[in-house]
Amino acid sequence: NDEYIAPSKAKAISRLVVSLCSELRGVALPLVDAFAIPDHILRAPIGLGGNGGAGPQPDIYREYLHAAGFEV
Repeated sequence: NDEYIAPSKAKAISRLVVSLCSELRGVALPLVDAFAIPDHILRAPIGLGGNGGAGPQPDIYREYLHAAGFEV
């Protein structure tokens, strides 16, 4: 049936997605910064904490909800 992807092709697609995401990882933050969208509009959890998305972010969800206007 032409409507299904063979398991081997599905695995290959999955590996390719992971590979492409790892390539994109290094340029994602500069790419988003290039659009100069203000933080209060973007509200991206990866940008919270002031460390440029590097390293562990303690309690990132609490920070995100606070930035989005929710009190927790």
